[in-house]
Amino acid sequence: MNDPLTKALAADQLTAEDRQALRELLDTEPGLRQALARWAALQGLIRQRLHTAIPDQRLLVLYALSTSAHAPVLSAEEQAAAAAARAEIEEALQQHPGLEAVVEDMQRAAGTFEAEWQAAAARAPGEDPATRKPASRAADRPAQPAVRQRRTSWQYVGWATAAVLVAASLLLLWPREPALSVAESIPGETTTVAFPDGSTALLVDAARITYRPGAPFDRTVDAQGAVYFTVTPRETPFRVATAAAEVRVLGTAFGVEASEEATEVVLATGQVALTAAGQEVTLTAGERSRAAVGAPPSAPERVDISERLAWTGLLFFRETPMAVVAERLEARFGRAVQVAPSLTDERVSGTFAKDASLEEIVEALAATLGATAATEDQALQIKP
Repeated sequence: MNDPLTKALAADQLTAEDRQALRELLDTEPGLRQALARWAALQGLIRQRLHTAIPDQRLLVLYALSTSAHAPVLSAEEQAAAAAARAEIEEALQQHPGLEAVVEDMQRAAGTFEAEWQAAAARAPGEDPATRKPASRAADRPAQPAVRQRRTSWQYVGWATAAVLVAASLLLLWPREPALSVAESIPGETTTVAFPDGSTALLVDAARITYRPGAPFDRTVDAQGAVYFTVTPRETPFRVATAAAEVRVLGTAFGVEASEEATEVVLATGQVALTAAGQEVTLTAGERSRAAVGAPPSAPERVDISERLAWTGLLFFRETPMAVVAERLEARFGRAVQVAPSLTDERVSGTFAKDASLEEIVEALAATLGATAATEDQALQIKP
C-alpha cells in the first residue's frame, strides 16, 4: 500500500494512519487530488446508473440463479420474486449489454461455489464423506444430531450481491455499447457543448460531462461540476445523472452543481424532476433543491436565480420590474440605463449570453415591451 495512487483508489480500506498520510499527500499533489475526486464521482455515477436500471440488485442475483442449473437452491418465495422481476431485468439487460456479462459471471461463479461447497462438505468433521452419515462416536459422549450440509440460496445471494457493483463498474462502461464522448472545461473558463437534439450544456470552471453522441441521441448525460443546461423540448425526457441524483426534464433551462458529495439544481425555466435515494421532488421556475449522496432531495425553495446562477456568467430576468432591470444593467456594464416612468413597473423575463452587449440587451427588452431604444449622452434609454 505504498503506491500513492493505489492508496487513493482504495481509500475506503485504509487505516486511520494511512488516511492521514493520504490527506497530507493530496494537499501537496493537486493532480492526484483531482484524479481521486474523479474516481469517486465515477463510482457514484455507476451506482446511480445501476440503481436506476435495477433498484434491488438482489433480484439480479436471483435472476442469474433462476435461469441456470442452480435454480433448485432458491426457495419458492425467491423463485416467485425472480419471476415477477424477470421482464424488468431483461429490459435492463437489453439497455445495458454489460449486465449480461455480469449475469454470466455470477452463474459461472455459482458453479465454482457449488464445487467448493461439495468439497467442504466432504471434509466436514463428524461425517463420513462416502456415506454422508454421522461417523461413530465414543460410548461415553452423548450423540449430537448431524448438521445437514445443504447449500441455501442466501449463501449464493449474500456473496453475489456484494460482487454486483464491482462487476458492473467494469462492464456497464465496457465498450460493448456505443463509445462515450467526454467534454471538459478548463479551470477559470467556460465551454459550450451542443448535443445532437439541439440541447446545449455550458460547462464552467473545470466541469465535465459524459454522453453517447451516436444516433439516435439517448438524451442522457453524466455531469460533474457546474453545468448549465438548455434543453430542447422532445417527447423523450432529457436526463442528467450525477453522483448524488438524477434530473429529468422535457424542455427547460437549469443549472447543476455536482460534486462527489452532493448535487444542487436551480431551475431557470420550465419544470424538472430531481430524484435521489428513491425519492423525487418537482421544481418549477425559480426554485432550488439539493441532494447529498445517499439522501433524498430537499424540498424546493424559491431563490433569486440571478444570484444562484451567477456562476454561469449569464444574465437572468424572471418577471423582473424594469426599474430593477435597469439597476442590474448599470451595475454590470457601468453605463446609465434610463427607463421611462410609465415602463418602470413593467415586468420582463429573459436570459442573455455572457458576451451580449448592453445595446443588444436594451434593444431586446424594448422590443418585448413594444417600446423603442435610444442613446443620449452615452445613456441608453427605453421609451414608449
